[in-house]
Amino acid sequence: MMTSEEALEVVERILPPGTLTSVKVLVFQHSWNGKEYRAIAKEAGYNECYIREAGAQLWRSLSEALQEPVKKKNFRSLLKQKFSNRTVM
Repeated sequence: MMTSEEALEVVERILPPGTLTSVKVLVFQHSWNGKEYRAIAKEAGYNECYIREAGAQLWRSLSEALQEPVKKKNFRSLLKQKFSNRTVM
């Protein structure tokens, strides 16, 4: 089973350098664990709108890299399907 750390390693390899900011990493890891944007923002001390925008940018970047629509609701299953038990690039 793919952990959030393993998934993040995959994302770091498939996205262009500099794409992932610390906030996008935060959004990715918490989203992987099923947290809502509101909870992420509250826990991390950010404005919810800022977290939502960081998430939207992250999903757009992943959509471009994977050449298919990536959203908060499907990113986990897409990454597992494409990269579980496989060496990436």
